[in-house]
Amino acid sequence: MKIMNNSFVVLSLMFSHIIHAEQEILSWLDMVPIEERHSSTPVTINHEESLDVRAPQSLVGKTITALNNTEQRIAGFVVPLEINGNKIESFLLVPFFGACLHVPPPPPNQIVYVEQTIDYIDPWEPIVIGGTLKITAQQQQEISSGYQLVPSGGVELLKTL
Repeated sequence: MKIMNNSFVVLSLMFSHIIHAEQEILSWLDMVPIEERHSSTPVTINHEESLDVRAPQSLVGKTITALNNTEQRIAGFVVPLEINGNKIESFLLVPFFGACLHVPPPPPNQIVYVEQTIDYIDPWEPIVIGGTLKITAQQQQEISSGYQLVPSGGVELLKTL
């Protein structure tokens, strides 16, 4: 019996890192098919246009079907869609600051739609959010997203160095 208890303790210690490990953050690159990762679509910006006119979004890019209905943690920047007072009720999660605001929106497979009420977050503050990732093509304010995250908790500010 003592050998059995010791074996259990040793096995528990060996696998405790798996039980207590925090889920890794999904890379934005992992949301793009391998065959599309090294291709680029030239962005054409009309410098004659007013700064208020948004450059068009490239709709090239497929989603990764294996990610559908998986639990993921994603880090990115918030682009608010609905704001009510000091609360953001829905937003787009994007891979870089300024996406959809100052530069053309990234392709749909680099935009995640999130419907969750959170405290207002400055657009330059990166966050991490976890939940069930779904492949759901959506259109919000002339921006197409290829994924939707159904949150399983709150957001946390990403601690940067």
